[in-house]
Amino acid sequence: MSPKTQLTFGSSFQKNIGLDKQKFTGIIDYSWKSSKKKKHLLELLNAQYIRNLNTDSYFKIYQSEYSSLVSISEVIDQTAPIPSNNFDSNGNLIALNFIDYITNTSNGFQNTNPTELNSVQNIEKRRNIITENVLVPVLSYQYTYNNSENYKDANFSFFKIRIASSGALTSALIKKPNDGSKKELVGIPVGQYFKTDLEYKKFWGTSSDNVLAFRSLLGIAIPYGNSDEIPFSRSYFIGGANDLRAWKIYDLGPGSIKNGLEYNVGTMKFLASLEYRFKIINNIKGALFADAGNIWDISKSNLIEPEGKFNGLKSLNSIALGTGFGIRYDFNFLVIRLDLGFKTYEPYQNDDSKWFSNYNFGNAVYNIGINYPF
Repeated sequence: MSPKTQLTFGSSFQKNIGLDKQKFTGIIDYSWKSSKKKKHLLELLNAQYIRNLNTDSYFKIYQSEYSSLVSISEVIDQTAPIPSNNFDSNGNLIALNFIDYITNTSNGFQNTNPTELNSVQNIEKRRNIITENVLVPVLSYQYTYNNSENYKDANFSFFKIRIASSGALTSALIKKPNDGSKKELVGIPVGQYFKTDLEYKKFWGTSSDNVLAFRSLLGIAIPYGNSDEIPFSRSYFIGGANDLRAWKIYDLGPGSIKNGLEYNVGTMKFLASLEYRFKIINNIKGALFADAGNIWDISKSNLIEPEGKFNGLKSLNSIALGTGFGIRYDFNFLVIRLDLGFKTYEPYQNDDSKWFSNYNFGNAVYNIGINYPF
């Protein structure tokens, strides 16, 4: 059964990208095979502490949020002049000061500017979600079926399901404070959610040089108990070199929303890809592909507009489609690839502009990757 027990401890530091995240991870897992084709993985504990070191730069990094605040300040200033302490010496808006000023109930903006107040509150909620330091203690089980005979096999199927729960064990150890705030363990908020991921892949081919490959993925995450939202680092996103290749990472969704944010995440994800891989000459290979998918919100969050919520089959019309081609060089031990993705169907466009409105090299997304996308 090839049983294995693995203990992993590690830390990662991210500098000059985003909020300079620092992560500490501890994992205890058990894996075994019940047959040649079936593998099981039980993570008794997969705990991660996520700490953001550069939260003061939030509005410098997420410029779309800052631009929204500037627009709101211009609207409000027309009827109620904004105090000077909300601006620096160069006349630039100080985001946090402005948020405190607008959300101060004594200023009465809930009566005079309810729309602008709601927008500012939503911006602050999104900032809190992204900048929050959080502990994510996960218990999970994963089942994998793979009938591939060896690495040269071009005809095989692959299926994987993973079921995870965060915070189930720690919730029994700690009590919610009387003031109604979030449960904490050693002063750190604990993220609580259920998450299920299913993935299926099928390959047809006569050799590794001539393969038709298909992949589908469905993921659902539901917050509970201590959490109203999924921790940002564990939410679903779409786009990028191994995903929906006609969109950049975090650039699409949720649903048919086009909000211009630097990041877009959801609690449900669907992705399907079909790719034909073929040999051009020697170690140079090519590919034609089509990717379809999107993310949606299925939580009770009030941060997401109705167009970003999943409401049954009618929400499937917000699935985006990207098509394109790729050039790859096979070094035998790894593959270097360049994939060009073209936006074929854009669900956030007007009805007469959804198909092929940006289908050109100027709006293509160029993806550089190592090995095949799936």
